[in-house]
Amino acid sequence: MNKKKFFIITMSFLLSSTLAFTADSPDWYQFVQSIWVESENARADLLQTSKSEQADARVNSLRTSLDENICLLRSDCVKRVNELKATEAVNVQDYLPENPMLDGSVDYLEQIQKALNENRCVKFTGSDDPVHPLIYGMSSELIVPEGHILLGDAT
Repeated sequence: MNKKKFFIITMSFLLSSTLAFTADSPDWYQFVQSIWVESENARADLLQTSKSEQADARVNSLRTSLDENICLLRSDCVKRVNELKATEAVNVQDYLPENPMLDGSVDYLEQIQKALNENRCVKFTGSDDPVHPLIYGMSSELIVPEGHILLGDAT
């Protein structure tokens, strides 16, 4: 696979992933949709371009534009995550017993699943200590309902 096709496929994947992540916010959706349209137009342009210099110039232009847009999206994502943590997110520890064992030795799947089922946004707090992280023990796979969000928080 040549570099141009790989770039187009990668860019399309990144943009479609971002679109799925941000679809619940109208402003984000419009922003991501405009990037998606730009990538689709670029794909069509590249497939129709016969001269490699023109294709290389278009790819470089897209790369620059995509880098700028990814920085903006990343900034918006951080802002949105912080808003969720501050307003909507429920701390998963509110569903655990008092003084839980957060070293992975106790199965809290039932309590964590209940927290997810009852709340659109659930925050897992951490210890902010790489030597002694908080480990939420679960005996099997957690099922995240559609449209629900899991967030991590250092403290």
